[in-house]
Formats: sequence, structure tokens, C-alpha cells
Amino acid sequence: MNRIQYLDRAKALGMFFVYYGHFVWNLTFGEAGSPAAAHWRFIYSFHMPLFFFLAGIFWRPDRDLNIVKYLGEKARTRIIPLVVFGLLVIPFWLIVDPRQVAPNNLALYLVGFPAINILTWFIVCLFTLEILVGILGKYFIADARYSVLFAVFFFFIGMFVMIPYADWLAQLSGTPKNFWYFNVAFVAMSFYLMGHGFRSFLLWLDESSWFVALILAAFSGIILFTTFNLNRDPLDLNGFHVVVMVAMSFGNPFWFVITAYAGIFFIISLACLMNVNKPIIDLIGRNTMIYLGLNGLTFNFLDAKMVSFLAFKPETHGGVALYSILYVCTVLLIFAPIVFGLRSWFPEFFGYHWEETSLVPPMSRWCRRKASVPSLKS
Repeated sequence: MNRIQYLDRAKALGMFFVYYGHFVWNLTFGEAGSPAAAHWRFIYSFHMPLFFFLAGIFWRPDRDLNIVKYLGEKARTRIIPLVVFGLLVIPFWLIVDPRQVAPNNLALYLVGFPAINILTWFIVCLFTLEILVGILGKYFIADARYSVLFAVFFFFIGMFVMIPYADWLAQLSGTPKNFWYFNVAFVAMSFYLMGHGFRSFLLWLDESSWFVALILAAFSGIILFTTFNLNRDPLDLNGFHVVVMVAMSFGNPFWFVITAYAGIFFIISLACLMNVNKPIIDLIGRNTMIYLGLNGLTFNFLDAKMVSFLAFKPETHGGVALYSILYVCTVLLIFAPIVFGLRSWFPEFFGYHWEETSLVPPMSRWCRRKASVPSLKS
């Protein structure tokens, strides 16, 4: 599937909200009723479902799938970046808090918990769900209609079985709770499969008039802004009712799914309306995996310190938005040359295909033995 520019813009917008959400969490100052808390709750209601949905758009069911090769490819494109992003933050933890890189924390990677760069949980969950949908595509899913049906099915399985009975399932299987984010993967998979099911509509939206995108943006935006605060049963963090997928906290299934899809289509339609091709937006949209891993640096080592250093406490929604937008845009711009360099010089370390600009040979050659030179006989 060729790149669709407006979907790259949607991914760029989504990554902006990832950075925004993690930064605004530090602006809540422990006040559940603060404007910053509302922004945090708003963004977390849809930003992770958005990325699973967008990933599913580019999936293709394969009846001839070779499971062994597929597992190897997913390990290359998901597990290697997971390890690299973990290694990336180790030097910083050694300076700030060496206890974070203790052997027991590193060992948690074996059960799928990226303890030293927790933001990469998305990669773990994506790896797990892609294994599951690969098997589905080989044996069950034939077209978009099947994909939508399975999306609904797995949403109910995830929300009413895998999440509520996570402790019991862990005890039954003898594995840690949410082993390799298997429980959350069922909910995430519903968004992934729905993304595949809506692929034709999204291709059509790209070719339709701006008026269709405007109507969709207005409709989904109204639903999003009027429902995100109605889900009052998610994880309660000292009065903060927030949807947190990594913690298996979704709250009321009805309000969760309504708000999540409203946010998904609001961002997608907004990206379609933007119709601007700026290099920085293109860079972010094409390299969301690298930006996600680098967010571990800002989330763990910069955001809170910047808030403390500036000692600025916005008291209004406008103040929170302006402060956060300026900060996030600055960080994204600073990271741009780093991201460009990493993508150009080490693409396979971050799940991309090898390119001529790479400073290392393709991984496919790494394990090949050099052909032995026959000895000369006298």
C-alpha cells in the first residue's frame, strides 16, 4: 500500500498528543479538578486507540502466511526496537537513579514489561496483537467485513473477560499478570482490526471533498468533547479518573469505546482537512516509532524537571494549552535532526527496512559466514 499523506499527518498529530499527554500529566500538580487534569483525561481517552487503529489500516491478511518467518519478521521490527529504546535510556538512569537498571528490572523484559522505558509498552502490545491477527488472517479473516466482526468480538472478549479476570487468568496460566500485554492486546486488537475494516472508507475520504471531512470532524469532535468526561470509572489516581491502557484501566466499556472512536475519527478527519505538507510533519508521521521511544527521555528525565524549573502553574484551559503546545513543539523540533539521523543511519534498529544511507550492513547479512578461501596446494 502506497503512503497516504493525510494518514501520516494523522500519525504526526497523534504523536503530538502523546507528548502533550505525558507533559500535561506533570501540570496537574495533584489537583484532580485542575484544567491540566481535564486535558490529561481528554487525551488519554483516545490517543492509544488511535495508534492501534492507524496500524491496522496497513495490515493485510495473508492466507499463505509462513508463521515461523512471520514471527522472525515481527521480532526484527518490534523486539529489536524495544531493546534499543531500553538501551537508549540506561545511561540516563545510571546518572539519575541507578536502581532503575537493576537486574530484576531488566529481567522484566522477558515477560514483556519494559520497566526502564515504560512508554515502549505500545511496541510490546503491538507485537503480541500482530501475532494474533497474523494467525487470524491466515485462517479466518478474508475481507473487511470479517475484520469488523472480529473487531467487535475481541472488544467484548477483552473488556468482559481478559481485563476483569486478569488475575484469575494469570493464576490459571502460571504467568505474570498481563504477560506480554496479552490481556490489553485483545482490546487493542479490536481497534487494529477496525482500522483494517475501515480502510476503504479512509481511502475514499482522502479522495472526497473537504466538506465530507469537515462534517466528520464536526460530528466526531462534538461527541468527543461531550463524552470524554463521562467515563468516571477508570483508574482512580487520587481522584483522577483516567483511561490508562497500560494499566488495563478502561472504565465503562460503552463510554470508553464511544469516546475512543470519536477521538480517532476526529484526528483523522482533522488531518485530512489540514492538507499541508510540511517537512517536520512528514518526518514525525513517518517516524512515529522513533519519536515514541525518544519520548521515554522526556517523560522520565525532562518533563517534570522543566515544570519544576519554570515554576509556572497555568490556571486556565487556554494557559495549559498554550504552555503545553509551546513545550511539545519545541521538543519535537529539537528531536527532528536526531530522528532523521537515526532513521537514515540505523533504520533496521527501529523496525524499518534497510536503506543505502545505513552505516551498518543489512541484518540479513549479519549471521552469514564469510565464504572460506580455499587453500592453495603446492
